[in-house]
Amino acid sequence: MRTLSSELSYSKRQIRDAGKLLGSVVQRSTDVDGAFRILHNWRWHHAYPMVRERSKLTRIVKPHGGFTAGRLKRTSSIRKKLFRSPIQLDRIQDLVGCRAILPDMESLHAALDKYKIIEDGGRVQRYADYIANPKESGYRSAHLIVKFDESGIGERHAGCKVELQLRTQLQHVWGTTVEAAGSMRNEDLKAGEGDPNWLRFLVLMSGHIAELEGQPRGEHLAMSYRELKAEAKDLSRHLRVAANLQTFSEFMNEADAYDGTHNSNYVLKMDANTGNISVHPAWREIFEFDDLDEQPGDEFQERNQSLEVSVDNMKALRQAYPNYFADTGSFLEILRDLDGGARPRSADKLKDYDFSFLRPVAPPPQKEKELSLLRSGYVYWDGVFVGTWEKGNYEHHFFRSNNGNYAPLEAEGYDNFVAELRKWLERTK
Repeated sequence: MRTLSSELSYSKRQIRDAGKLLGSVVQRSTDVDGAFRILHNWRWHHAYPMVRERSKLTRIVKPHGGFTAGRLKRTSSIRKKLFRSPIQLDRIQDLVGCRAILPDMESLHAALDKYKIIEDGGRVQRYADYIANPKESGYRSAHLIVKFDESGIGERHAGCKVELQLRTQLQHVWGTTVEAAGSMRNEDLKAGEGDPNWLRFLVLMSGHIAELEGQPRGEHLAMSYRELKAEAKDLSRHLRVAANLQTFSEFMNEADAYDGTHNSNYVLKMDANTGNISVHPAWREIFEFDDLDEQPGDEFQERNQSLEVSVDNMKALRQAYPNYFADTGSFLEILRDLDGGARPRSADKLKDYDFSFLRPVAPPPQKEKELSLLRSGYVYWDGVFVGTWEKGNYEHHFFRSNNGNYAPLEAEGYDNFVAELRKWLERTK
């Protein structure tokens, strides 16, 4: 087990040379192996500042009902950035980042008020307000680059930059859905690459959310709100957005659940080709060359994603990165507002906002309640999670309720099990 506070083992010149090499298409060699070691050491050198800045950010947003997560930038993302721009590796300011999700704009502004730019005696070196001035892609969030300056152990990391992102729940739902849709379609929608109809739809949905929050839609959406909603609805029907996102969500398998041990740090890996998600403890002395499979040219595979994050527990992990679990239910709730339905709930506390894993889209009203058994083992009764199911010995199936106890039923064969389970739920719920 390695300590999180990692000494920098290389000079700035070596870091820049490594970045120059890895910003091109490479093959396994002694020089490339050495460059990867330098890159990983440079990333790990920023891990301690990330954890410390996340702790500070958590203290700021928690009274407002917010939560936070931290992440190390993926190696493939770093290489893509080096490939697409003239920036040098030691100049990248978002190697590590902390994300805060707050219930609404009022709480977000209250949190931002706690940070001051350098000119005002603070640590913020750069501030970009993509809420008041959203990007043409529809991205909306507040970005701050802070300079780490702690004493003690932190002195060895002095000068490291940490990016802070503050966004509301609705902005967060939009952002993570863009990534989930990109994985579904094997397109880098986040970078503005892919089907122009999908890109346009996502921009319009960002404008819709801006209207819900009373914020500027941006000059790129110079149209009436009625026109915006009409175009978004047409594209939604044409692209079959709801059906596609829901199908993708149900396709993804449930991740291995850890209970908040391992110092609350995890590595996620998602493969949208197979539907597999794996979650493992992070911060271990592991060095692999899997990154060589992803080159910084057109052949980058966005469907194979990995991420190293720091969160309090598995529930917070799913809340902060629902795109890694294909959880698009909250976005679909916003989408229904285009048709004049109930607007998304404005939760006072984040725990009141539903980010449940693989939550099915609510079906149209039916006389008979719907029973859904997902391949993940989750059971939903009329859209509400009620427990889990599994296949036992001799082809029997068992239902397990929320308290972890087995219900007094078993049946041979799936159809018989579903019928018995429905009867049991109708009697007990």
